[in-house]
Amino acid sequence: MWSLLPTPLFAMLLLVGVAVAEAFGHVVYDHGSTCVGYDALPACFGPPLPSEGLMGYLIEAMPANACDPIEGPPASSNSSEAFIALIRRSDCPFGVKVLHAQQAGYQAAIVHNVNAEHLVNMGYSEDTLKRSLKPGGGDD
Repeated sequence: MWSLLPTPLFAMLLLVGVAVAEAFGHVVYDHGSTCVGYDALPACFGPPLPSEGLMGYLIEAMPANACDPIEGPPASSNSSEAFIALIRRSDCPFGVKVLHAQQAGYQAAIVHNVNAEHLVNMGYSEDTLKRSLKPGGGDD
């Protein structure tokens, strides 16, 4: 079962000079007249978000940590709709989480911290990814 938020999520890159420890992007959830914003850092791997941002439907990954293959987004008759996987941090490397989102058909992934507000740089190593995809894999 998918947790589909009723309105699109808008992730916009802030194209300004920032230090590595500062937020590089901003994720905005717009629900009617209420707007909630979250700072975000882009991953240190994969393609960048478009300069105009990315608008799509945010769907909670199942399983939530995406350490195993996840369910794909709902079928859509509109090819321009984007689906973004919301993935819980922990239990396996970031690269594994994002790979599972990509394999399931998501256009982007957001990995969120649990019980913490600090931003974390998401790194990726091909060797770590290969080891983690084997039984008894690694951790982020």
